[in-house]
Amino acid sequence: MILYILYNADLLEITGNDKKDALGYVDDIALVAVDNDLDETTKKLKRMMTKEDSGIQWSREHNSKFEVSKSVILHAT
Repeated sequence: MILYILYNADLLEITGNDKKDALGYVDDIALVAVDNDLDETTKKLKRMMTKEDSGIQWSREHNSKFEVSKSVILHAT
């Protein structure tokens, strides 16, 4: 358990700010984007995954492929 927490720690920092926009437990992660517009939240989540030092880059560097079929985006207003 401790090793997973240490291994995934960088992944929780991909949001690029000090807010709690990422939550993680063992090999699971949840990214959170809040805005008044659903298009903006989608853009924020996409940036978290595609920008430099992103989720996708972390995945490649750690040889830990994301399982897209187990991924979900939830929009709530």
